[in-house]
Amino acid sequence: MISVTIFDSGRTLNAQTLEAFWISIAHAKPLSVGINCALGTDQMRPYVEEFSRIAGVIQLLPECRTTRSPFTHRLSSPARGYGPPHARLRGQRWLNIAGGCCGNTPEHIKCIAEAVRDIAPRPLPQRAPVTTYAGLEPFTLRPEFRSR
Repeated sequence: MISVTIFDSGRTLNAQTLEAFWISIAHAKPLSVGINCALGTDQMRPYVEEFSRIAGVIQLLPECRTTRSPFTHRLSSPARGYGPPHARLRGQRWLNIAGGCCGNTPEHIKCIAEAVRDIAPRPLPQRAPVTTYAGLEPFTLRPEFRSR
């Protein structure tokens, strides 16, 4: 299981795009890959969607239970009516595993489990076998390039 941090620039900690990150780890055939909650679940949405399209592996989405500000991390509580962000992804079929994150309690995990109980898991995408390389950006060597 591998976790990656995406910043608001849309890049990983070492400045790779999400696709370049996937290409650089896919050879290890991980059981699952998740985008951690550095951005908070709502801001992670486009990256979760992109990763679900490109990665042929189980996708994990942790739920961040903190309200982010530059100075504090305050825990929110399901008892205060906080609905799990996973529930907002209903119908998208972007995840396979929904989990907790730092600060989660058994109460939070129960709330997550209830929110995703009837959500169908994401089917794993099948990508055509092509040669790919990654630095900061992905590079795909497609068959039509070889004939030139």
